[in-house]
Amino acid sequence: MALSSNDMHDSRPPARLPCCDTIVIYDLEFTSWPGFADSGWSLPGKHPEIIQIGAVMLDVADGFGENNSFECLVRPTVNPVLSDYIVLLTGISQEWIERDGLPFAEALDQFKKFVEPADGMWAYGTDQKIIERNCRLTGISYPHAFDRSVNLRPLFTEALETQGPLPDSGDLLTYMDLPPVGHAHDGLVDARSLAEAIRHLVGVGRME
Repeated sequence: MALSSNDMHDSRPPARLPCCDTIVIYDLEFTSWPGFADSGWSLPGKHPEIIQIGAVMLDVADGFGENNSFECLVRPTVNPVLSDYIVLLTGISQEWIERDGLPFAEALDQFKKFVEPADGMWAYGTDQKIIERNCRLTGISYPHAFDRSVNLRPLFTEALETQGPLPDSGDLLTYMDLPPVGHAHDGLVDARSLAEAIRHLVGVGRME
């Protein structure tokens, strides 16, 4: 699946990224259990409570180079004890959450300040809907600045010319036969994985 410029002679036009100068790519990790995703995140008594926010700020003129990063853990409240499933998936332990996790409102405020200088906000899915759901769950106002978030998944589908479903963000580099940048399903690592995938696809002419 690794693409080179030699693959471009018979391809469709490149996927067009939104026009921005400074971009934040972000990724969320949230509480989960076996079968939760298949249920549409709606098992009784369960909610996708954010437990980690990871993000990178990229300078488009510098070849999508990273010039800042953000990462914080968040304490869930409805289901404060992490499931074995999510601990194994993310590597985030209960001890880390209890020691370093911030209340959601505080974490969101810090993240909002981080993204303010950027004129683009990208995610690999509708992550802003998870933020909005967590705001409703905790009774705080949803910052509508996050409505500008762009879902990159359709652009990756177009750029990679794939017919089937794409993997999760943390597994995207492996899917593209590129070396991973860290442990998948870590919010910051997954954001960096998306940035690296974009740099590669821009470099071979599949995105512009």
